[in-house]
Amino acid sequence: MARKGYSVTVNGLVLRWARETIGATEREVAKRVGTTEAVVKNWETGDVKLSLRQLKKLSAFFRRPLAALLLPKPPPEPALPQDFRRLPGKPPGTLSRQAHLVIRKVRRLQTIAAELLDQLGDKEKRFRQPARDPSGDPENIAKEIRVSLGISVDAQKAWSNPQMAFAEWRKAIESQNVLVFQMSFPLEDGRGFSLAHERLPVIVVNQRDAVTARIFTLIHEYAHLLIRVPGICGPELEDVAGDRSADRIEVFCNRLAAAILVPPEDLRDTARALKTSDLLHEARRIAYRVYKVSPQVLLRRLCELGFIPYQAYRQARDAEKTFEEQLPKRVKKPPAHMRCLRELGRPFVSLVLEASDKEIITTRDASDLLSLNLDQLRTLHDALRQPIPR
Repeated sequence: MARKGYSVTVNGLVLRWARETIGATEREVAKRVGTTEAVVKNWETGDVKLSLRQLKKLSAFFRRPLAALLLPKPPPEPALPQDFRRLPGKPPGTLSRQAHLVIRKVRRLQTIAAELLDQLGDKEKRFRQPARDPSGDPENIAKEIRVSLGISVDAQKAWSNPQMAFAEWRKAIESQNVLVFQMSFPLEDGRGFSLAHERLPVIVVNQRDAVTARIFTLIHEYAHLLIRVPGICGPELEDVAGDRSADRIEVFCNRLAAAILVPPEDLRDTARALKTSDLLHEARRIAYRVYKVSPQVLLRRLCELGFIPYQAYRQARDAEKTFEEQLPKRVKKPPAHMRCLRELGRPFVSLVLEASDKEIITTRDASDLLSLNLDQLRTLHDALRQPIPR
């Protein structure tokens, strides 16, 4: 006679909480467990008996420990970041399972980083930039921000490529006690997001994006932190030439990011030396080689400052988007320890390793937090003595 499997009583509301917090549908859960959508809906209405095998499948799908599914009631869950996306064909508020899991992971890392700072006795370390008013002039605020970040236009022009530019902008923002992570999730879910915190706010940029797009997202999300309105953001909104259909917060953050990346005084000097037709012809070269931004950002600034008409901007911008979409997507997989540094950033990695060295956490804890085995962890120690990975 075949042995009967163990069954466990589960609160259906807990199952619903676990499903909804990763943005999954009843159909997706049913497919994972091998049952029907109707059965899953019935599970979530009250107490239900499930086999241990079913629970383990659900635990793996929800990325929750088995014990979490056995809680007597759903625990409190932080709300998703404010949604500033305006994606074609996708209403605001919907996120993929992968994006939900990234947000959950980042929140956990943010909490752990703050706790480690306390345990290391560094209770004074915090984000100290004063709050900015989103009704203020982005051009004037941009000047202040560049000074506070310590990046001159000459230094920016001297960077060899956009990869170096991203690394330097990231380093400057991390010096303000902001954690900057690069995570991979579907681009249709957004280009990045930011999370507030009294000590260590976080910026996340989508690793699947082009490097120039990641640069803009990095500065855009920093603008969100400056006005104390973090959120999740999608493609750049159209707000040039008086369009008021876009969200005013996004309009401000877009304009502030563009003004920081392409200072008006310097761009005017460049633009006055060229005719309008030459500006459009040279936009790609100037964008990549001079300011290390996307051609769309440069074209936007030329339009905002009155050097090219709006219609010419729209046509050139659309042509650049088509050009970028046709470029081959090269994916280079770095060694594990370099991937860790690229994704989590030097400040977070250093914090974890310092806590491990001082036996505040175990080596295994450090390994788990950084997703590295022990050999890779040792290599990472050595890599921290090298220049920041591009």
